[in-house]
This record gives sequence, C-alpha cells and structure tokens, in this order.
Amino acid sequence: MNTERKEPTYLYTDDQVAERSAIARQFIETRRKLNTIVDAADNYLVKRFYNIDHNTYLEGVIPAKYKELMGLVVSAGLRCDDCIYYHVIQSYRLGVTRQEQEESLNVALVVGGRSRPIGCVVTAVGRVVRVRPASL
Repeated sequence: MNTERKEPTYLYTDDQVAERSAIARQFIETRRKLNTIVDAADNYLVKRFYNIDHNTYLEGVIPAKYKELMGLVVSAGLRCDDCIYYHVIQSYRLGVTRQEQEESLNVALVVGGRSRPIGCVVTAVGRVVRVRPASL
C-alpha cells in the first residue's frame, strides 16, 4: 500500500498568524532566526533530520491536522514549551479549533498520569489561550 503524501493545505501563513498574536509573532521570528543559523551551518545530519520532520507532517493516511495534534499531545507530555508553541501554531494554520487543541491536551493529561504532565498541560493550555484568544 503506497499512500501518496502531499503538502498540507494551510489556511493561514506564518505571517497571518503573527499578525494575530504577539506571542506567536515572537516565536515565529525567533524560529526563523534560529533556522537561518542552522541552515548556515550546512550540517548534513541536521538536514536529514529536517527532511524526516518535514515528511512526517505531510498529508497521508492520517491528515496533517491530526498529526499536529499528536505532536501537541506528545510535546505537552515531554514538557517542551517550544514544541507546544510550534504545534499550536501549525495546527491553527491547518484549521484546528481552539477547542480541539484543548481537548487534545486532555489526552496528554490522562496518558501522562496525574503527576508528570499536569503542570505542563496547564502551561500548554495557557499557551493555547495566549497564542489563540477566543476570537481566533
């Protein structure tokens, strides 16, 4: 079974997201600067990792928006703040609602148990709210 993979269709560009949220703007600008530095290093292993990362989130049997929600859940469980911001923004760009993001974070809370991710899930929900005010 060879499933065709294709680029996801984004509803919003990074710039459009940045216009709507100062926190998203800061994250996107910082990420662009850091990616420029990493690209200049011209490290073939990093380029391979970026390629794997890119191809993982392409549309396939599992839609890209669900993959981004999975990334959000795992990021909360791992307590990776930058990863949480990234997946909140990317899933929003793909049309995921704030309610879908928040419900996905409930999965992180349950799967992670009561001690490990509660603080991170609370923080992640706060990041969703700060990046995505109710009007978004």
